Amino acid sequence: AVALIISSGCFIGTTILFDGPQNTGRHNDKPPMARLQGAVNEVQRKPLKRVIWESINKNEDLYPGEAVRTAPNAEAQLYINKTKTTVRLDPDSLVVLEETEKGLCLDFLQGNLFVQSAQGADAKGSETLTLKTGNGEIKLKSADLSLSKNKNGNVDLEVHRGEAELAQGTKKTALNKDKRAEVSATGVSISND
Repeated sequence: AVALIISSGCFIGTTILFDGPQNTGRHNDKPPMARLQGAVNEVQRKPLKRVIWESINKNEDLYPGEAVRTAPNAEAQLYINKTKTTVRLDPDSLVVLEETEKGLCLDFLQGNLFVQSAQGADAKGSETLTLKTGNGEIKLKSADLSLSKNKNGNVDLEVHRGEAELAQGTKKTALNKDKRAEVSATGVSISND
């Protein structure tokens, strides 16, 4: 009887600890920021204040303050609702979804990603998305671009369509499809394709 009571108590405690916050204001009644549009193999999310990663499935909503990562053999496609932007994460990538007073942000921490901005009629009335990487911020101006973090910790940035603006401190640099950039802690180096 004592073992049954202890086991039941542990089960109820675990259920309340891990499942309860999902259903009771875990997202502070904020609307979802993004949706997992597609996934190959295991994609996981974790609220920043939590320790445990949980698997997510296609068409699940993602909220500000959540980190999303892909396994070494996985890929993910996120759709950012307000900006109508598609973000593709390559294997072993990590981003954090943020919403600040300045707008929507993606904090790029690891791996490779490709961002496809809304075009034409889709772009009208949509907000802009900012990508943060290290001490730089990239404002997308209807640009398609790719980011990859290389072995020495620097971020390689390449614009494929449109224009983007890279801000690092007070220095701002306009980037288009003719330019590539490498963002490091010491600054930005621009090269022409």
